Amino acid sequence: MNSERGNWPPVNTGAILKNANKVFKMKNINQLNKPTYLFLKNLDGFIAHHDIEGFKSYYADLRKLIRDLNPDFLMKQAQRDETDKDFDTWYYKPYNISKAETKRGLATLSMKYRAEINAHFVKAERAAAVETVKRLVEQYHIRTGEL
Repeated sequence: MNSERGNWPPVNTGAILKNANKVFKMKNINQLNKPTYLFLKNLDGFIAHHDIEGFKSYYADLRKLIRDLNPDFLMKQAQRDETDKDFDTWYYKPYNISKAETKRGLATLSMKYRAEINAHFVKAERAAAVETVKRLVEQYHIRTGEL
């Protein structure tokens, strides 16, 4: 990215939102690509990561990512991106507008997938717990009457 003052190129909103949608739709953080990672890691409120693999590891449970993509906060930030005159001087109006559009799109995706992602990961946790119990019952030869 050319970060020369007042000359930042617009964000590729379509590509970032398409990739974020893929991550949520497939319920798999490993679908995250580098451009989307770079955009997300620079959002206010996101913790620092050494690289994309650290980010993927931290957000493997997509409920965390959905939580951190807080729609209310993203919408307020988008409005600020579009209206703060200093941002126009520091970055460039088309960059600010594209960044705001991307934040709004991420807010929409966060709301769209929130319940589905939550249900998926709750179901996966339950299945893992049931498998653990089955393994322990078998390992220790526990009969149901002994429970």
